[in-house]
Amino acid sequence: KAENNFYHVVQQKNISGEAEKIVVSSELLNGSWMDLCSELNLCKSKSEIRRLIQQGGFSVNQQQMKDINAIVEIPAEGVHIKIGKRKFYNLVLK
Repeated sequence: KAENNFYHVVQQKNISGEAEKIVVSSELLNGSWMDLCSELNLCKSKSEIRRLIQQGGFSVNQQQMKDINAIVEIPAEGVHIKIGKRKFYNLVLK
């Protein structure tokens, strides 16, 4: 089972079954991705998420983000975010 999970998640980059679903309220959409991740406690600290974004360890819908000031945009169907190598989340609007 672990080998199968590794194949699908790491090698094939299929995150659909592994992602935790998080409902985001609309008032959190006015800031940057760094602020949103900090508010939702997705990382230990703001400096950790800043470092991950700058070093390419943060992606939205499998598109790498490197701008720490990028504004949060979540469409009605939601977005998939990846933080580091093993943290996957589905963010949907409230």
